[in-house]
Amino acid sequence: MIPKVKFTAVAGLYNELLNQLAEKDIPVFNIKSNNFGFTAICYAQDYKQLAYLGRKYATKIRIIKKYGIYFRIRNLIRRKGLFAGFFISLLLAYIFSHMVWNIEIRTDNIELKNQLAVQLYNENIYPGIFYSKEKFESAGKNVLGQNKDLSYITLNFYHGRLVCEVYGKTEKADYIQKLTENDIYASLSGIISDLRVYEGYSQVELGQSVSQGQLLVSTIFTDKHNRTYTSKTRAYIEAICDKTYTIEIPFHKQTTVLTGEIYKQTALKTACGEISLSASHLQSDAMKKTTMEYATLLGFHLPAVVITDTFYATEEIVIEYDSLTARKIAQLQLENMISNDKKLKKEINRQYEYELYGDSMVVHCHINGYYEIT
Repeated sequence: MIPKVKFTAVAGLYNELLNQLAEKDIPVFNIKSNNFGFTAICYAQDYKQLAYLGRKYATKIRIIKKYGIYFRIRNLIRRKGLFAGFFISLLLAYIFSHMVWNIEIRTDNIELKNQLAVQLYNENIYPGIFYSKEKFESAGKNVLGQNKDLSYITLNFYHGRLVCEVYGKTEKADYIQKLTENDIYASLSGIISDLRVYEGYSQVELGQSVSQGQLLVSTIFTDKHNRTYTSKTRAYIEAICDKTYTIEIPFHKQTTVLTGEIYKQTALKTACGEISLSASHLQSDAMKKTTMEYATLLGFHLPAVVITDTFYATEEIVIEYDSLTARKIAQLQLENMISNDKKLKKEINRQYEYELYGDSMVVHCHINGYYEIT
């Protein structure tokens, strides 16, 4: 709203004043005459010139009322402290909008969420730091390298909130193999039970016996007219094979066990430093587990993180096994080894073989089954 003033003009040659205002194109509104002069409204920016003309025509000009926001805040504008506070508030708002107040790790896996929080903390990413695109990108790459089960990590900053999104690797069906430019050789010896060649030139047939290292699918094919063709390779081949898994179990084994004693140490980490909330007497050989929780107060996120280090006291002991116990432990470990062999598709039968030495037992497990040999 343009500032205006309502004024009164008394005595003198006020009629000539009105004529002069019209000639100089100085707008005047709501003119009301009276016995001594008139009242009217003009723009505040024109009042100085109007007052000058009033003195020229011996007319007394006096302001009755002022209109507009300018006149309402003029007294505030003259207060330097108020202006300084306003600009400081804007500066602080800008600074704090670039500070990380909360880190949101989007995963339902609680263990993975804590693991990522600790890894981000080790990369100096925690509530209280300021936005840095290069730092976030570098931290994302480093954390991704520490988690083999993840295929992608993003760190996106939205007005004080750092959103960490994680994507796991997707397992494809066994028979869907990636195209390669290399020949495919047999990884085990056996009799082919399943042969699926999608790309390339097969060198074997279903039911054929193959040896380890034998060429299965070739990238090159030559016809009877000596014309040569090339292709990439992609295939899935299974065979009935014999494979041996071996493990050695010592009768005397030094190992580390938990004593049952637990020590905790809690600290509050902010951008200004770390504050210890609780401490304890720690052992140098204790097992350490770190958990993290982003600090909140009445539902509001604070630029701080609570770090809890839990130490589990341990001691070194020597375990002695008899032959029967060693055999059971070996079978359990071999069972785990076999179940983690992704190349084994179906087991037909198994057989154990035991070899006793002076201080250990060697156990062999012979498996006959269907294996992927590509």
